[in-house]
Parts: sequence; structure tokens; C-alpha cells
Amino acid sequence: MFVRAIRRLFLPQYRTAGVIHVCSVLILTLALGQGTPPSALAASGIASVAATEPGLLGSTAKALRERTEREGQVRVRVTLRQSKSLAQASVLENDLQRTAQDLLFALPSGTYAAVQPEANSSALTLRVDAAGLDELLASPLVASVAAATDTDMQRIAAGEAHNLATWNDSLYVWGYNGAGQLGDETYTNSYVPLFRMLDVRAVAAGGSHSLALRTDDSLWAWGANGAGQLGDGTTVWRPAPFQALTGIAAVAAGGYHTLAIKTDGSLWAWGGNTYGQLGDGTTTQRLSPVRVLAGVGAVATRSSPMMASSHTLAIKTDGNLWAWGDNTYGQLGDGTTTQRLSPVRVLTGVTAVAAGGLHTPTSRSPGSS
Repeated sequence: MFVRAIRRLFLPQYRTAGVIHVCSVLILTLALGQGTPPSALAASGIASVAATEPGLLGSTAKALRERTEREGQVRVRVTLRQSKSLAQASVLENDLQRTAQDLLFALPSGTYAAVQPEANSSALTLRVDAAGLDELLASPLVASVAAATDTDMQRIAAGEAHNLATWNDSLYVWGYNGAGQLGDETYTNSYVPLFRMLDVRAVAAGGSHSLALRTDDSLWAWGANGAGQLGDGTTVWRPAPFQALTGIAAVAAGGYHTLAIKTDGSLWAWGGNTYGQLGDGTTTQRLSPVRVLAGVGAVATRSSPMMASSHTLAIKTDGNLWAWGDNTYGQLGDGTTTQRLSPVRVLTGVTAVAAGGLHTPTSRSPGSS
């Protein structure tokens, strides 16, 4: 798989067996330190910082440093500097690959791990400790450093009785398949992981439906569709993956509904809406995507069938947290137990969020109110 990745990134004249082998060993050695597949959602609500201009580091760099002090390591997304003199895309791509290698060789040994380059991108994600972070922030090879979302949702997902997992860019599925949620065109359960598709960078699982976000930003869906959670305008179950949307940056799934952030930052939702979890101001079931919010960087949602509850949360790129849906137990955090059919702002300075069945944990940046 690493050989395959290298072949994608390198020019034809560099695709010799020797070069491929050396680069594969390098990346494999780095990645196996954690065994972490590519992290997808890079939208964490924290703005990137110019790495070579200390005067612009400000609160973002401070927040990253404080996280390394608390947690030992922090996962960051690094954007490499591009050579302005190189006009041809193919040459530029090779230039960026060399830049990434130079950057990793320059970092002190033991200060970084879990390196994952992003195909067709000038970015890579990795874990760094305090010393590694300082080297990144000062490196002339780096254009910017930003906090990267570090949740298992981007690599694995669990539905009611089925699972999805990515390794490198390959998707594997297993478990219950009564609604076709394994996507193998059958309704037969699988007790071992089955390969499903390549080029997958993020996954989400609803109660009995599955979603895969591919590296070309296309969203694929399959499985149960009784509430319109696949977004194809019908309620017909789909035992095989189909392309539901394009231009998608992130995805989240509830028991019977789905949400997706487009690359322009707009949030879209579809499926079951009994508790207002879609956030469109109604409790109307939606068989096709409806636009909910703009400027969204991250989204989380959760359904609790046992307690008949469902709510959704979103972090805008300005760090404000918005919430909507069922609020019987105060899970929206707006000081009430009132059901909200449209988003309400509940916190500022939020950097990460997750949705529990009847509660909402968040992470906030230092000094936020």
C-alpha cells in the first residue's frame, strides 16, 4: 500500500524500483510507530499559523504548546512551502515530496511519529512533542501549522451492529448486514473484515447505514434508507455503495440521519428529523440534503434509540459551538431543556466536540469564555 502511495506522488521518471523501495521503507518506518491511518477532518476551529513569522504565532501556537504540555504530543497538519518558480503541476508535486522528506529528516529523532502525507496535497499530518512542534514552527520548509482533528471517527466507525475501518486508503467492513450496511450487494453477515473500496479517508456509521468519504471529496453511501438517511431522494435500501455527493470535507451519521460539511464550509443534513436533529427549523423528514449552516469546521451527532433522543453539534471556523435537536436532559448546553429545531450558539473558543447519547463533551482553547 505504501508503494502504491509513492507511485501516486512521484513522477514517471522517478518510479524506479530502487527509489520506490527506499521511500516506502522511510514512510513505513515512520507510520508503524503508531499504525495510524490518515486523519481526515482537518477542520478543528483553530486557524493555521505562519511557521516562519514568530510575531504571528499568537494564541494558536500557545494553545498547541499547552496541549503538548498536557498530553505529551499533539497531532498537527503541516502545510509545506511551494516553490513559486515551478509552474508545472507535476514538477511541483515532486518538489513537495522532496520538501516533505527534507522536513522529516530535519526534525530531531524521537520528537515525531505517525506521519501521513496527503495525496495530491501540499500537507501532511503527524504527531509531535514540544520539541518537534518548536522545530516545525521555526522551519523554513513549513508554510503553516494547524491543529488536526484527532478522533477515532476519522478512522473507524461503529454502527448499531456493524463496523467500518480504514487502513491507509483502504476501507474494511464487518458485522451485521441485514440492511446491506456492509455494501457487498448481499444481506449476509460477515464475522471478519471485508475489503470494500480504495481511496477512503474518512468513514461514518449510522444505526444501519454506512458512509465513506473518498480522497477526491466524493461521499459514498449504502445500507438502510427508511428515513432517507442515504440522501438519494428515496427510502429504498441500498446494499451497494453509490456516490451521494461531491465536494465534501467531512461527514457524520446519527441513527437515522446524516450530516456533511462541504468544502466551502456549508453544513448539509438529511434523513430522520423527529427531534429537529437536522437543524432546518422543522421536524420534517428529508430525503435529500438541506443546507443548515455556513462556515462550519466540524460536526458531531448522536442518536439514542433506547432513550428516544437525537441531537447535533457543530463548531464554526470562528470557534463558536452551535447545537440543536432534543434537549430533554440539557444535552445542548443552552441552559434549558427546550427542544431546538434550529442551531443555537452555546459556547465560544471551542476546538473539538463529540456527541454522547444524552450529553455533550467539548474541548475549549485556553482563555475562552
